[in-house]
Formats: sequence, C-alpha cells, structure tokens
Amino acid sequence: MPKVNYNCNQCGYSYTKIFMMGDKEEMPICPKCKSTQVVKSKGPERLFEGISNYSSMAKDTN
Repeated sequence: MPKVNYNCNQCGYSYTKIFMMGDKEEMPICPKCKSTQVVKSKGPERLFEGISNYSSMAKDTN
C-alpha cells in the first residue's frame, strides 16, 4: 500500500494519505484549509512492503 506524506505550504499542516493499489494519485488538497499548495514530503513510500516474503518463507519451512 503506497503511503504518501504531504505538507501544506499555506497553513503548514502535515498529513499522510494511504492509497490502495490501483488508485490514481490526484491533485492533493489540504484537508485543513482546502489549499492546493500542497507538496509531497520525503519519507517512506510504502507500508507493509515485503509482507509477501513472509508467506513464501512459511511455505518453504513446512
């Protein structure tokens, strides 16, 4: 699940939005002040990355 961190340049509000696989990333709007002056902040881009590796490891050990 892609996780994107945003910062609003107008009011300074920071928030995170989680996208489902296949969702298209739309123009971000600040949920606090409704400004479109929102930029992505640097940070982890994925949540639960590599979780499929655990299920494949379980098959190998049984």
